[in-house]
Amino acid sequence: MNPNFDTVIIGAGQGGPLARMLAKGGQRVALIEKHFVGGSCTNVGCTPTKAHIAAAKVAHVIRTSNDFGVDSHLVNIDLAAVARRSRRIVEEFRRENEEYLLSTPRLELIYGIGRFRGHDTVEVQQQNGRELTVQAKNFVVAVGTHSEIPAIEGLSEVPFITHVEALALERVPPDLLIMGGGYISCEFAQMFARFGSRVTIVQSAEQLMPREDEDVASAIADILRDSGVEVVLGCEVKRVGKTNDGLKAIWHEEERNFSHLLVATGLAPQTRNIGLEGAGVDIDEEGYIRTSDYLRTTNQSIYALGDCKGGPQFTHIAYDDARILRDGLLRGTWRSIQERPVPYTVFIDPQLGRIGLSEREAQKANKKFDVVRLEMKDTARGIETGQIRGFWKILIERDTEQILGGALLSGEGGETMAILQMAMMAKMPYMALRDAVLAHPTWAESLNNVFLRFDEQIAAKNNVRSPKGELEELRHSKRAFGQ
Repeated sequence: MNPNFDTVIIGAGQGGPLARMLAKGGQRVALIEKHFVGGSCTNVGCTPTKAHIAAAKVAHVIRTSNDFGVDSHLVNIDLAAVARRSRRIVEEFRRENEEYLLSTPRLELIYGIGRFRGHDTVEVQQQNGRELTVQAKNFVVAVGTHSEIPAIEGLSEVPFITHVEALALERVPPDLLIMGGGYISCEFAQMFARFGSRVTIVQSAEQLMPREDEDVASAIADILRDSGVEVVLGCEVKRVGKTNDGLKAIWHEEERNFSHLLVATGLAPQTRNIGLEGAGVDIDEEGYIRTSDYLRTTNQSIYALGDCKGGPQFTHIAYDDARILRDGLLRGTWRSIQERPVPYTVFIDPQLGRIGLSEREAQKANKKFDVVRLEMKDTARGIETGQIRGFWKILIERDTEQILGGALLSGEGGETMAILQMAMMAKMPYMALRDAVLAHPTWAESLNNVFLRFDEQIAAKNNVRSPKGELEELRHSKRAFGQ
């Protein structure tokens, strides 16, 4: 093996697509991976989690089928079978990914642990026990994150799990305590409640999902409670300990017993002990790699990609990092990470699709804007499918009449959010979606209605009749118009 490369990449999550892009562009690339290709998303994150959530949705549909006039009965949840299905999907994705990498000319996939030795050298302790030294013109660090374990009295003495171990459980936990109230916590809480667990979330902040607006977070808390989840806010678990048949947890003055403890209080970068300091790469106090807006570290030949650099921790953002580095390293064309949108979806039911600014962020940025809201109980699609929980909340800038952001808490909220995103990317005024011909009766059609409602809202504010009286006409035939 020739140890000299154009680019060496440590981490085969979204480092994998970057390696393929660079190799196809003519570079000689080494891709170092300590465990499995595909990163956390394929192996322990997005893929198995969404497969589990799909199984939980099936259980929920069966339980609620009588509401639709269908007589059925849920006999049993075979969590071992659920886990096997998720593993099969993971293994298929991983195998396809690995085959693609191995078949790419000029790309060498090296399994092992890579550590910097100085500014321009990486040593690899390979899985076969051999050591390998590689050098390159450029390096990319794409090592991802792992679950952060908080310092809580007694935690090291109880058999707690993270989301990784939770996906491998073969029996439904009778009483599950989840520490943390972020996206992972909410998805897992509803999922396990639908599998049949008694679930309690304890969140230190005063709301779930602290990044979201208060009304969105409050609605999500109500949705989880409707799913049977107990939500405890503004509270920290102070101490945990073993019991004869599980564990106990103490918060405030309350002591409760549980069978399982899922720790989901956050993620930490896997940047320790890989030689970054000796390579001249600065990291912050939490361990995240400091980069410029063009992903370059404090070592001019080393770049960082994905979750390990901080910022939004989503697979699609890491993939866009890979595209930025592809264009920069192959063509000398650099795009700032500040220029891109940051969409994301939380896969609770109903989904939360988010794009652009929240109301709180828009206020902090001193934007002049108005907010329009549409309840899902007022939409034909919501009524027809029985998915009447949630609402859409969209921000519209006053001067430009363009969309600043949206929170779509509804059935297929993530899919409909993408339409808002495309309108935002095209800098279209909201009227383009108001007047668009959208298929009836879809979730997307309600974009007509939410912006007609906005017109009426502004007209009422200005004490004039809404344009064409369209919303008034819709009120008299809302089923036909899909409102």
